[in-house]
Amino acid sequence: MKCVLKAAVVVVIVSGMSAAALASPVSAAPVPEDFNNLLSGSAGAIGSPMTTDMSVGNMQAEVISQAFTDGADNYMYLYQIRNTGTTGNSVIEVFTCSPFFDASASTTLGYLTDNAPTGFTLGTQSPAGASVDTAAEMTISFGFPAWTIPSYAIDPPEDSVTLYILSDGVPGMIAGNVINGVISSGDVVGPVPEPVTMSLLAVGGLVLLRRRRKRM
Repeated sequence: MKCVLKAAVVVVIVSGMSAAALASPVSAAPVPEDFNNLLSGSAGAIGSPMTTDMSVGNMQAEVISQAFTDGADNYMYLYQIRNTGTTGNSVIEVFTCSPFFDASASTTLGYLTDNAPTGFTLGTQSPAGASVDTAAEMTISFGFPAWTIPSYAIDPPEDSVTLYILSDGVPGMIAGNVINGVISSGDVVGPVPEPVTMSLLAVGGLVLLRRRRKRM
């Protein structure tokens, strides 16, 4: 049985963020899909859905998250963003996971169209686009850009559709942030490196540090 690790990973909901703030991502059009067709139809829940309050300032929000597996080292991460505000509160325009371990340009990003599992709904607001940016600490983004078309945003009291990310990154608890002038943090479910990978990353960091010292 694989051990579950804790890692400092950032998940961000942004209100009022401009398109220029996203750093050179590789576009990955979100794929609509029936939940029962993902992970070859053998998705088993890991734990229970977790709800994290992501409210900050005038933006009132929460994120529901959970991991699923097919039992063969393939994982699916579900996220649903809820704008829990009322009239006058901020809209939500971007949902970002960073760094999302094992993110790549081929990472499958999408949202559920049928058979949302317990704790999630099909929601109402689908993302206008999605992206993977491996240069920016393996960042995965789902855009609901009011700066493009106002109706794209997650308005109060609207729910996003349930977003999914397919990965072979092992699940653990990761730190989440909501940004809207100030930062609010909380835990969500997401992928973290396995112990062997973490050791390799640490060794790579030491090598890089030694090279930098030699140049000084």
